[in-house]
Amino acid sequence: MDVRMQLGSQHIVLHLEDSSAAQDLVSRLPLTVELEDFGHGAEKIFYTPSKLDTSRVRRDDATTTGTVAIFEPWGNICIFLHPSRSAYGLIQLGLVSAEDVKVLRSVSAREATLSLA
Repeated sequence: MDVRMQLGSQHIVLHLEDSSAAQDLVSRLPLTVELEDFGHGAEKIFYTPSKLDTSRVRRDDATTTGTVAIFEPWGNICIFLHPSRSAYGLIQLGLVSAEDVKVLRSVSAREATLSLA
């Protein structure tokens, strides 16, 4: 499943795995969220209005540049902009491309709108 994230005049695509959390996110689209920088530029994060369904998901603490995941303890969705050591409590959602990571690193938009790609 692909989700488009509009960031001002630019956009990226989140390539989501087939999981209950991804399906729940897609069912809520379109959705406007506040995008935040986290970890001194290591991640972009945002929150959904309520927690996503995690009944059928892949829990895996490994990350790479472009990993899209839920940080289960806080319930936020994070997109990793740099390689990271494993982070306890991650639920894998999918990936963004290297080109889209570059967009995220440079974008100053705070508001993002998610829709079906």
